[in-house]
Amino acid sequence: MLMICSHRNSKTISKLQWVSTIPSTRPYVILNGNPDQDEESIYNEETHIVTLKCPDDYAGLPKKIKAGFRFVKERFDPDFVFKIDDDMFVDLDKLFDSLKTLDCDYAGSICHLKYRELYAAGPLYYVSRNAIGLLRDMDIHYSSAEDVCVGNCLKGVIRLSFPLYTDIIDEGKTAIAYHDHKRQFL
Repeated sequence: MLMICSHRNSKTISKLQWVSTIPSTRPYVILNGNPDQDEESIYNEETHIVTLKCPDDYAGLPKKIKAGFRFVKERFDPDFVFKIDDDMFVDLDKLFDSLKTLDCDYAGSICHLKYRELYAAGPLYYVSRNAIGLLRDMDIHYSSAEDVCVGNCLKGVIRLSFPLYTDIIDEGKTAIAYHDHKRQFL
């Protein structure tokens, strides 16, 4: 399952051609937030957009990601989730091929901040079914950074440092994904 983190006013999803090539056999959702809606989630099956009752800004990402994992667990109960930011260019064949080597509960570009748990950097990481269940109870107050909160929540699971993406444009054609963190192409 793919869980793409975006926001309501984002124009980037329409520019990400790889999203339109996701096979119909691969479920995916695009996360948006709306703290003012009454329902916990509103899902449009046609557009794959789920609007969660949560903030839709950077400071609200821990709450949004927790709500997103809760939604995909309850709605789809997937074997795994790749969490992907909307500023990523993904080679889907390479991404799904990486599943052959991901024999763990949590994988990505593992980072470490002083006095913090190890965590997979936020633009793209993998979590197993076991980890998804744990993330439903994630402490969103541990850090203002969503990926650090996820790492803290999953500190007891098997993790793997696995290069799922690159920030270097020249490596973008050979990597699984390219992180357009400067939004040069979006």
